[in-house]
Amino acid sequence: NAKFMVYNKQYFEDLGLSVPTTWDEFLSVCQTLKENDIVPIAFGNEFPWASSHYMGDFNAKLVPGDVRQNDYLLTAEPDTLFTHPGYVEALARFKLLNDKGYFNEGANALQHSLARASFIAGRAGMMYVELEEFVTIADGMGADAFGFFPFPSGTGGEGDQNLLTGAPDGFMVSAESEHPEEAITFL
Repeated sequence: NAKFMVYNKQYFEDLGLSVPTTWDEFLSVCQTLKENDIVPIAFGNEFPWASSHYMGDFNAKLVPGDVRQNDYLLTAEPDTLFTHPGYVEALARFKLLNDKGYFNEGANALQHSLARASFIAGRAGMMYVELEEFVTIADGMGADAFGFFPFPSGTGGEGDQNLLTGAPDGFMVSAESEHPEEAITFL
């Protein structure tokens, strides 16, 4: 699995927009959509896993991989955990999308599936989705009506600009488990 930004091809063609490859280009696309009364990004964050996918992508591209790994696994020194400036930039970029009005109104009261339906209905220019959602979008608006691109969230960051958010769900093994090694092996 992986996540991509899908976009409405007709809106991009009508407005002369190109698929963005940098953060600044992405912001320019968002602004152009907004100026033309099109919600730039359909976003449903009632269940905040949706925002964690954005943050995971930002972090991966703005923070070096070894730093992220040590922070996520809590193996770094406690007073250095999550202190890389890329984390602050990641939050700032996510906040910027909201503050500029690039997400639909009421995102925190809207389920992801309803935001996707809004994109399919043509009420937004783009949406950040998982590959498994492509079939739903194609069924709703036609396979040729949308395109997709890797979210260029971290241009200028110290992370890996080629990473995609993928398989964002995970499993945990309880610290109280009598058989943690077996559980991990099973998973």
